[in-house]
Amino acid sequence: MPSENQEGDGFLPPIATAEPAFPAYADPSYVMPNEISVSAQLDDGTRSTFNVTIEKLPQEAVKPYYGGYRHKHTGVTYHHSAAQTERVAKVYKDVSNLRNRDTQTYSVITKSTQLVREAGTQMKRKDLHLDESGNVSIEAKPYFSSNQLLELQRQKTLTIQCYWRGYIARKLAWARRDQIYQAHLARIKAKEDVTEHHKIRESNETDANKKLLVADLLAKETKLLQTIDKLKAKALKSGKEKRVSQMIQRMSEPKAWEQSDGIPIEVETPYTTRAKELAQLYTSLKTTLISTDERLDVLLNIKWTVNEFDCALTRDIVELIDREADLLNRGRGESTLSGLRVRLNNLFLQFIETPEFNPEASRFLKVPNGYEVEPLFKTLAAPSNWN
Repeated sequence: MPSENQEGDGFLPPIATAEPAFPAYADPSYVMPNEISVSAQLDDGTRSTFNVTIEKLPQEAVKPYYGGYRHKHTGVTYHHSAAQTERVAKVYKDVSNLRNRDTQTYSVITKSTQLVREAGTQMKRKDLHLDESGNVSIEAKPYFSSNQLLELQRQKTLTIQCYWRGYIARKLAWARRDQIYQAHLARIKAKEDVTEHHKIRESNETDANKKLLVADLLAKETKLLQTIDKLKAKALKSGKEKRVSQMIQRMSEPKAWEQSDGIPIEVETPYTTRAKELAQLYTSLKTTLISTDERLDVLLNIKWTVNEFDCALTRDIVELIDREADLLNRGRGESTLSGLRVRLNNLFLQFIETPEFNPEASRFLKVPNGYEVEPLFKTLAAPSNWN
């Protein structure tokens, strides 16, 4: 027997089924239930199912589309979080009385208080006597302008200059008086020596004794002259060292510049910095109580300093430095190096006093005004094999 779907000898075609309009994950008719069942695996390996209550908020408007994406494998869609989160209403402050007189006026409260000490004010009257013995009258001084201040500073400066020039003049006068006094003493001494010779010649001694007395007198005079020469040489050396030390110190002093408010300020310039470095090298060069390694370091620093220039003076300094370093490496004693070190000190002092190497030295040159200082040395190209 043919089935219900058979017609004659053939079969009926199958009935077509309608395709859903939306996929399962995007069905607009889907309504989320109030509770969902969640199955979870516990720590002991068993699974447990429990219900979760879902709080649903009523949709006040159509959910805007802010973008999102769909998972390719699971087909789950993810929308922007702003479309899924309830908006929080923004609270604005009340600005109705923001610029009102009441809001901009401070509330003043009047209070009364009782002071510990009572005081009062009483004006003059015909029928009242007031004690005015403790009254003080204060009057303002006349106005002192900036021009008057400059004039006062000029006058005070002239006063200081007068005192300073007077001091210099008195110092020179006393030096001249001392020079005249020393010459007078020398003349008296020479006269006394002549008198001693005259006494010996007029004495009743024999010729042999007179010769012995004259020889003793000459020996005393020679010894005194040698002592005087030694003292003069010592004084000259001490004075020269003092003048050199003062000159080097003044070269390395910072400049005093006056600011707009009249207060001076000390400023280090490249010239003073250069002079200070040379002064430190010169002080280290004159120091003798140092070890051999320290002395070699000082000589090496001086060699680097003078190697910046190529002239006869710097070549002599480098030659002396190399000679002393060679002698120190050979273990020579300090006494055998005294003459070499004196010459090296003098040449390096001459290097410091040359304006081409130390620009601050130009302030201490004793050259009359109107003359130009010619360069003492010509700068040459440094040799290629210089170390």
